[in-house]
Amino acid sequence: YGILFFTQGFKGEEIVVKNDNETLYKGSVLTNKRTGLAKNMRILNTEETSIYDKETKKTIYIKGDKARKHKFIYIMKDTDGEQPYKITYSDKLRPAK
Repeated sequence: YGILFFTQGFKGEEIVVKNDNETLYKGSVLTNKRTGLAKNMRILNTEETSIYDKETKKTIYIKGDKARKHKFIYIMKDTDGEQPYKITYSDKLRPAK
């Protein structure tokens, strides 16, 4: 398993997180301005995980072969840049601000 963190840039959008077999989460994600974190959840890192953002109508994918090499996956939303999402794979847990 790995831990998926939604971090900065989320303003209450509806997000749907799915793996091959089931929907893991469906609901709004809102970034806490004080901590910089929005939501976290455990995912099975041997399967592909899809994350659909209803606001932007975009789906991002976390591949199982890349996810299983790391314990933590951070997703930051950047609406101003060319890349709407930044995905960071890490083995270190970032402290809340």
